Amino acid sequence: MVDGTSGRRQVLPGGGKTLRWTRGGREIVYRRGDALFAVSVDPQSGEVGTPVLLFRGPYRARKAYAGCNDYDVTADGNRFLFVKPVVELGALPIVVTLNWFEELKEKMGG
Repeated sequence: MVDGTSGRRQVLPGGGKTLRWTRGGREIVYRRGDALFAVSVDPQSGEVGTPVLLFRGPYRARKAYAGCNDYDVTADGNRFLFVKPVVELGALPIVVTLNWFEELKEKMGG
C-alpha cells in the first residue's frame, strides 16, 4: 500500500487456485473448479472488486509441478492458454533424467 502500512486483504472469499496477475497488475485471474474468475485489485488502495465469472469449461486442474502451471493468461488479459493432457492408448511415458552424466560418473567411481 502506498501509505507505508501493510495489511492483508482477502481477495478470494470463496477460495480459488492457480492465481495469476494480469500484466497490468490490476487484476487477478484464478480457478475455482471448472470456472475461471477475475477480480480487480487497486494496488494503491488495496481495494478488491467483486469476482466476475469469465467462463466455465472442462479444463481440469492437474497437479502442478515446480515451475509448471496448468494455464496462463496473455499479456493483454484477453486470452487464456490451458494445458490439456493428451492420453493415447498404449503410449509409453517419457522419463527425463537431469544430470545423468554426473550420476553415471559417481556410479562408475569417477
